[in-house]
Amino acid sequence: MRLLNYTGKYLQTKNTQLWCGRHVFIVDGSTVTMDDTEPNQKEYPQPESQAKGCGFPMANIVALFCLNTGALLQTIIDALSTHELNLFRRLYEYLQSGDIALGDRLYSSYADICLLKSRDIDCVFRMHQKRKVCIGKILGIKDHIVTWTKPKLCPSGLDEALFAILPQSIKLREIRFRVETNGFRSLQITIVTTLLDASLYHKDAIAELYSMRWNVEIDLRHLKTTMQMEN
Repeated sequence: MRLLNYTGKYLQTKNTQLWCGRHVFIVDGSTVTMDDTEPNQKEYPQPESQAKGCGFPMANIVALFCLNTGALLQTIIDALSTHELNLFRRLYEYLQSGDIALGDRLYSSYADICLLKSRDIDCVFRMHQKRKVCIGKILGIKDHIVTWTKPKLCPSGLDEALFAILPQSIKLREIRFRVETNGFRSLQITIVTTLLDASLYHKDAIAELYSMRWNVEIDLRHLKTTMQMEN
């Protein structure tokens, strides 16, 4: 872990190519299986859906990558029963004021957006499929400012005292665009971000930034293959 921290910090000092003058870090999760030993089963028990003795210990991992260098900066591992969002919150401390967190729809919760913003960290996340797109102050075509209100119930895994101090509402920017791929139906993507200034952060630039998120899927796959971590 010390070597990981050292290489990550070293590569960051060499990272001079910024996005709109900002450092961007991609967050994503995956799972790993491991040898079926007693210590592993105790620390990372297999899924309850599997019969005892018919499966392998499994764990959730959440990793933080530098967008520009592709370097793995930090990773958190825990039992499969621990939600990715709870692991992500343990990575907050490795982000600095002024950074941008980039992730898929799993991370676009009200609480996490507010908690990141309280640390002066902006976010660009795909909007969760259960949340409806709203129309607010129009900045451009399919580009508008909306107000999200605080949920009534504290999310699972979040400290209730921390939930209590979250703001009652937050202004966010919602952007929609289509992804065209030959041979496939076009896909509409909705992004939610705390980057509200359209003059500094153009809609097309944010859409292009989100498209770079796919790099993390390749990064994780490459890492697991190289380190022989698929099984």
